[in-house]
Amino acid sequence: MKNIKLASRETEQHTIVKVSGVEVGRDFVVIAGPCSVESEKQTL
Repeated sequence: MKNIKLASRETEQHTIVKVSGVEVGRDFVVIAGPCSVESEKQTL
C-alpha cells in the first residue's frame, strides 16, 4: 500500500479532511450513529 501515502503511517504528514468546517485528522472528532438501519423511517 505504498501508493497510498496520505492514508499510510509511512509518512509524517497527517491527512486532514474538512467536513462542514471541521478538520478531521487535526481536531478531536467523534462520529457516531446507528450500526444498522432496519427501515426507511429510521433512515429519514
